Amino acid sequence: MTSVRLKVAISLLCFAIGTAAAAADKPQPVVRENAEVTLVEVPVNVLGRDGKPVGGLAASDFEVEDDGVRQSITSVDVIDLAKKSNVPPAELPAAGRRHFLLLFDLSFSTATEIARARDAAIRFLETGMAPEDLAAVATTSIGQGAKLLITFTGDRPQLRAAVRRLSLPHTEERNVDPLSFAAVAPGDPFLTTDAAGERVAGALSQIDPGSARIYTVMARKSADNYSENRVSQHLTGMSSLANALNSVQGRKTIIYFSEGFEGRLLVGSIARERSHEETMTDNDAILDGRFWAVDLDRRSSNTALQRQLDDTLTLLRRSDCVVYPIDIGGLKADGDVTVGAPVGRSHGEDALFAFAKGTGGELLRNGNDLGDQLRRVAEKTSLTYVLTFRPTKSAGEGKFHVLKVRVKTKGAHVSARAGYYETRIFRSLSPLERALTAADVITHEKKQSDFPMDVLVMALNEEPISRVPVLLEVPGRELLPPPPAEKLTLGLYVYAVDEQGRLADFFSRSVAIDVARDGPRLREGAFRYYGSLRLAPGKYRIRSFVRDEERGRFAFQVVRLDVPEPAETRALRALPPLFFSAGGPGISLKDPAPATKPGSEPFELAGDLFIPQLRPQLVSGKTTRLCLLLYSAAADPGAPLVRLEARIRDAQGHASAPAQFSVIGRTAPDATGLSKLLVEFAPKALPPGNYSLLVIFRDSGGKGAPLETEAHFQIL
Repeated sequence: MTSVRLKVAISLLCFAIGTAAAAADKPQPVVRENAEVTLVEVPVNVLGRDGKPVGGLAASDFEVEDDGVRQSITSVDVIDLAKKSNVPPAELPAAGRRHFLLLFDLSFSTATEIARARDAAIRFLETGMAPEDLAAVATTSIGQGAKLLITFTGDRPQLRAAVRRLSLPHTEERNVDPLSFAAVAPGDPFLTTDAAGERVAGALSQIDPGSARIYTVMARKSADNYSENRVSQHLTGMSSLANALNSVQGRKTIIYFSEGFEGRLLVGSIARERSHEETMTDNDAILDGRFWAVDLDRRSSNTALQRQLDDTLTLLRRSDCVVYPIDIGGLKADGDVTVGAPVGRSHGEDALFAFAKGTGGELLRNGNDLGDQLRRVAEKTSLTYVLTFRPTKSAGEGKFHVLKVRVKTKGAHVSARAGYYETRIFRSLSPLERALTAADVITHEKKQSDFPMDVLVMALNEEPISRVPVLLEVPGRELLPPPPAEKLTLGLYVYAVDEQGRLADFFSRSVAIDVARDGPRLREGAFRYYGSLRLAPGKYRIRSFVRDEERGRFAFQVVRLDVPEPAETRALRALPPLFFSAGGPGISLKDPAPATKPGSEPFELAGDLFIPQLRPQLVSGKTTRLCLLLYSAAADPGAPLVRLEARIRDAQGHASAPAQFSVIGRTAPDATGLSKLLVEFAPKALPPGNYSLLVIFRDSGGKGAPLETEAHFQIL
């Protein structure tokens, strides 16, 4: 897995979320800068009175309102995970696949609790998820906000590795000065000690009772102010996370591992259970006019903090997130005793319950029975209806539409997204939003692009790991930004996943282009980039994603690749034909040459390196040159190779012979058996359009099945 720096810093798919506060009415993103809302997909879960999914529903059983206006449902997709399906996960509707986010709270949890939460999360990854499910791992902390460790993926080994590598929080007293000027809160009786460190007998009796009460109130107010600030920062990070998750299509189930923050900071002391002595002491002080002896601020709810919590919950609902908090204070091993732990209800339980209730989730209290509880959560979402409709009105860029979904089934409970946002320009998205937007396209292999792109991948005969050259080509005129833009930054992302959806290798690059200097070359030619992967024998899907990182326009393509077993590499094998670049306009870049075994560079002939054209523009009847790569078991340079045939196919599949197709040169096989043939090719008189060149290799002795390989071209 490689990564380099080309003129600008590399673009990564994991970013920390910014610390700017997010208001509840802040507009949210849809994928691209120039996108428009044309179709809206609404994932819906329907539960019966028994709490189990209700099946067998059709479009006529649902009603959808968009800002109070009844909508016509154009289609309904049903994803039933209880039934076996032969449909590949990548081909399922993105909105219907389950997305689990394992979120670890590093600020309101101890290291011991997080360690046990990691074990519980790994058990869920191994036993609680269906093969079609996706998961992501993130953390939230006061210092760093929310941070994505791994994006939504079905790659279980990568997910388990992300959980295992999760850093543990530092042991931290919640009410201690963050700059360490104070070991305990001012007013604490233990500040009164003798020189030997022993508490002075009768020290407190020397202090006037009224003054002692004032010190106690001051100490509590100082500690609470510090705690309120921490809670506010925590909610800011959660709001930013909610904003970013709106970029991921479909419902997001957040498994939130936390002990929670003090609920008293939200609801005040009057609403909470207090001792009779505390209540009477405060009441007597108020009746006597000794208001200085009472912490009046703590007797009523904290309006500002409560409002911020409500805003965070609103953002989570609008981003179609359901939070299932797990009180990890309950993740105790047998015989565990936590010194100073409250007896009965946890102080943070109220806050965790607020996240669950505010998003339609459920507070999971019994940590030692976590597996069964998470399986129940998964069962509730095992049947999903994806309703699709075309909005009848537009409210404007970034505006939120309120959705209401009803089902015509008595006693059934509907759980659906609260609404959706209209588009927001790409440059206003946060780094994490941009990363999740790209990951959503790649993971679900969405068939959408803003400009054309051609991709060439081919496996070389190398053991035990094969080098796989990857060539990306995009028409330059499609990439150029409108004036007066001075620069173009391209993000290149290539991932190889195996048949189980596991990541095998990847590379990502960031390329900066000076438009003023290189714009004319790009306009008249193509942008090409040559990188490489390393893959073991097997079947893969190569996912390639290229994006204008300033404007959000992108191209995406998936190519299937078979990397041969060692026995197959000793047989006759042909690679795709390579058209030589004309050497004119355009921009061609490649990775620095990696350290490899001695052997031929595939894009090299007679010592000269070339980067081929993937869709060359040819003139009918005019000769051009191309290179054929052939692996043969014959290592004798004088041994006959194969007989060649060539056909030209048009867009309708009609075949004809070229005007000229002749071999004018050949290299001897190298140590891996690779030979290169230099060919002159001239298409016969053809009308303008798209064509392909089909090359057929036949064994010179007439044995074995013929091999076919193909390359595309255009006639101007």
